[in-house]
Amino acid sequence: MRRNDSATVAARHDRQSEQAILETFSQNHAGGVGTLRVVVMDRAAYIDGSVASYCQKKAVTELAACAAASCRVINRVRVVPALPSGDGARAQGVARPLA
Repeated sequence: MRRNDSATVAARHDRQSEQAILETFSQNHAGGVGTLRVVVMDRAAYIDGSVASYCQKKAVTELAACAAASCRVINRVRVVPALPSGDGARAQGVARPLA
């Protein structure tokens, strides 16, 4: 007897791990938690969405790995800066510490 494909998918989908990862993000104030989506299937946590910096992306990966230690973390998060900065803004940012 062949199992229904939707039942097979549901059996591999781990909502408890997803909730644990999202709670860890909230507790650690990971940036952009509201824009991140987490799906855990077949012992792999897939994280989608966007954050404002590479540091936030790295933190999301590390927090997810801690929250779901038995899962592989596949981070598909995009880095989208909040405000584009031109060369003038970058030059001012560099000049401030030098002054």
